[in-house]
Amino acid sequence: LPHYLDLMHDWVASHVLRATLCALAGAPPSLPKRRGRNAKHKGQVGGGGAADADKGAGPLTVGAAVSDKRREAFVAILEDFAGMGVRDAQALVVDRHACAVLCVLVRLAAGLEGHNGGGGFGAAQNLVEHLLEWDRSKDAKGEAAEGNHVLVFLGMSGEVEGSHFLQVVLECAGADDFAAIYSACMAGKLAEFAQHKISNYVVQSALRTAAARGTANLAAEMIGELLPYAAAMLERYAGVALELCNLARAHAVQEEALVEALAPAARGDAEGPAAVLDAMLQHEAPEAGAKPRPGSERSLRFRNVMKVQTLGVLLGGFNAGPVEGIIRALLTEPEREELVRKLAFTAVSAKAIVEPLLLRKVDGAFVQERLVAIYEPIFVDMATHPCARHVLEKLFYASSKEQQESIAAALATVLNRISGNRPGRLTVDALKLQLFDKDRSAWRGQVRRHRQKLEGGAAPRGAGSRKRKERDDEGDHAGDLDGIFAGADGAGPKKKKKKDKKDKKDKKKKRQQEADDD
Repeated sequence: LPHYLDLMHDWVASHVLRATLCALAGAPPSLPKRRGRNAKHKGQVGGGGAADADKGAGPLTVGAAVSDKRREAFVAILEDFAGMGVRDAQALVVDRHACAVLCVLVRLAAGLEGHNGGGGFGAAQNLVEHLLEWDRSKDAKGEAAEGNHVLVFLGMSGEVEGSHFLQVVLECAGADDFAAIYSACMAGKLAEFAQHKISNYVVQSALRTAAARGTANLAAEMIGELLPYAAAMLERYAGVALELCNLARAHAVQEEALVEALAPAARGDAEGPAAVLDAMLQHEAPEAGAKPRPGSERSLRFRNVMKVQTLGVLLGGFNAGPVEGIIRALLTEPEREELVRKLAFTAVSAKAIVEPLLLRKVDGAFVQERLVAIYEPIFVDMATHPCARHVLEKLFYASSKEQQESIAAALATVLNRISGNRPGRLTVDALKLQLFDKDRSAWRGQVRRHRQKLEGGAAPRGAGSRKRKERDDEGDHAGDLDGIFAGADGAGPKKKKKKDKKDKKDKKKKRQQEADDD
């Protein structure tokens, strides 16, 4: 154990220790990828794998091909940490590098327990109870009143590293473990945690776990405790409001009360659904003198992304009366048509608002009809935009057959123009536009099969027959743009690329030969 403690506090050695623990438990110990100006993967977002200790995540996935001896060694290490003095163990939680090792320990133990068919902390149960100074056995019998574990939990949640550790504990907890921790340490104090700049992240993890593994009664209790503060949280800590909406949607409890609680924060002094939209979709104008990015004239820059995502959860998953008013204000007022179009060209709003709107079941037909009417003048621009093309594809497959034919007809007339860039080619392939003018019945069949595939439905009758498979393969090959948009010499883009590469190589070889002759 002394050697572990020396390694845990070192910046470099702690990475080695985490990788070693992952190897003992059977998780792949991948190293973090470099990022930044001189990085090999400049576009890489996020960290590496298990050894990078993504501290706000749940159980790590472990493999089965690990010997019992290695896993026994891993469990022995857990017991060593659980046998430390309380103050010494808690000092590890507030250290940046040591806390990352403890997080990996708990995640690996939870992953092992899940691999064995169980749930919860598994071998890390004693370590978690030891660090929190919490005797679960007494608490289960009702013998322990509000004690030191509440103060320990409160103190940890207010520190950055302690907050990371508690997030791991909550997201790795099983259903029974989470209910026990919530009743012992958080019940009646959620509002206090939620309005702190650091501990509000612990509340977000608790709400996520309750949405995934909690009961409807527990969800109603948590929402009821935070409901009076929902408006304030939307302004200051919108992440809590977002997870609160996700929890209400997951268990279908107190939806209307939550919408009414959040609406005043969005309305301000004004009234009505239109004011809710204006407050939640606040966006900024480009900076004066700033060089515009390509395509930025159609996109929006939001002041608070979490507010946009919260609005998306309300519009996409809630069926309360106030939500229908907000949707109609967004889609029917003429002055908002340009805003709705820009929402499709902005990645955050397209994924958070427009795409969930298309999945609504209560008034889905009205939403689809209005969106088709609003986006009809810009179908071509959407088809060639890397973000808006996803909205166009989902709108196409959510629409009726008549609307699908009108969309395909509008795009088929400019097929060559759409296929000029990669997003356009992907749109052509996704909507099967290459068959629209050639064989309308074959186009309808492919669209129907692709729609069933997206919805996860059963394959059409006879889809497994040999002739149908051959016909589908022919249809898929007909979708290759290389043959349709071939050059004068009959070579498509792929063949032309190979030919250019060969010509360049021959020219280089010829220049080298001439240099040698000289």
